[in-house]
Amino acid sequence: MRNLLTSLGSASLAAIVCLNLNWKSEYVALVGATEEVFIEDAEMNFSARVDTGAASCSMHAVDITVFPSDDTGKKPIHFYTENRDGEAILVKSYIDSKVKVKTSEGEEMRYKVPLTVVCNDHSKVVKFTLNDRRRMKYRMLLGRNWLDGDYHVDVSRKQTSRS
Repeated sequence: MRNLLTSLGSASLAAIVCLNLNWKSEYVALVGATEEVFIEDAEMNFSARVDTGAASCSMHAVDITVFPSDDTGKKPIHFYTENRDGEAILVKSYIDSKVKVKTSEGEEMRYKVPLTVVCNDHSKVVKFTLNDRRRMKYRMLLGRNWLDGDYHVDVSRKQTSRS
């Protein structure tokens, strides 16, 4: 056993220790600083920045339209999004909440919507804030609400997902 641990090296041993801790989920994967993810609701791939400093995920959205509550009491919302490849699509969801977000220019109110993110065959429903990210390098940020219990970040890696 000692020879096995010695031959693994400290980085591999640390990964084994981390993955064997008692987390909320049985599935804990290693992700890089950026990931290629699929958003089921948009039927589109996105290059996303993994941001451990962000409490929640953020997605590029323009031409946001909010509709009156439906029969279930949910408020439908439609918006257009676009990935780095220039593919654009209308996304339909519902408003989970409206939140105040701190930005480099102060604070602003944003809608928060649930969307299904797929990364390495693992699907997870996560709440995203919507804002215009046209001027940003990444049209999507994956925050701690996506990471929580399912992923660890290795910032030395660019991308671990298979697309």
